[in-house]
Amino acid sequence: MKKIMSAIAVTIVAFGLSACSAKVETTGTITSTPSATQATQAPVAGKLALDYPIVETTSAKAGDYVLVPMKSTVEELRTKTDVTVIFYAAKMTTPGSKESEVESLSGDKYSAPNSLILPLKSGEKVLVGDLVTTWWQSGSGLTQAIVQTAGATPKVSYLDKGMTGTSTLEANSFTKLMGGLDLGAVVAVKDGTDYTSAVLVGKADGKTLVSGWAGSLKMVNESDLVALPIKPSVKAGDKIMAPVIGTYQEVTVKEVDAKSGLIKCTYDWAGSPSEENFYFGQVISKF
Repeated sequence: MKKIMSAIAVTIVAFGLSACSAKVETTGTITSTPSATQATQAPVAGKLALDYPIVETTSAKAGDYVLVPMKSTVEELRTKTDVTVIFYAAKMTTPGSKESEVESLSGDKYSAPNSLILPLKSGEKVLVGDLVTTWWQSGSGLTQAIVQTAGATPKVSYLDKGMTGTSTLEANSFTKLMGGLDLGAVVAVKDGTDYTSAVLVGKADGKTLVSGWAGSLKMVNESDLVALPIKPSVKAGDKIMAPVIGTYQEVTVKEVDAKSGLIKCTYDWAGSPSEENFYFGQVISKF
């Protein structure tokens, strides 16, 4: 009886192994389909990870100067929201729908969403005292400047603490600021009960892109922005609002150099007097 049971057990095991072997062979011929999480999805043209509209067109024409993040940053912004962004000078090569091809000044061609392209006005001419959006032409990166000599290739002073002296701008490499919510202008952004300083780099359908403290790019509603006067009427002794470490607080004007757009101010910082330079287009009398 034991021998019979053993024979039956051996037969069952052999049958099971044979079935498993057949199953393995059959499975080996099936082409697996990757799951949805494994599949690589193509990026949507013109779409950013930020909650910002796709911009269908650009006003920049082939050959125009534009300001745009570098290629690697553009690719990051397609999938990430926490990205440090610097807008560099480039040339528009092929304007397109939702995205356009640009060429960096070093010759790197790439596609960028139209929402990240800040056109500079071709044929612009300016007068002494005008403020412009441009890039630091002896270095790099978006900045503002005040005009020292008029014309299509003006000499300017940059309105930035890290840039001293004057520079002559190339033709077609700047746009005059008019004093509203102009692209490339410094704006105040309402943040709860505070206001923070940022540069306006995009506007679409009531939403805006702003580059804030340390180059952080974010979307804010246009209704939360305050335009700043490009030629503030201030004098020594006035109390004004200026961006101290990115957040507006009350400061006292010590001296104004209208030619260079410089406003020297003093304020209290952690119980001690402090002095700092601010510039036209960055301050306001009150909110």
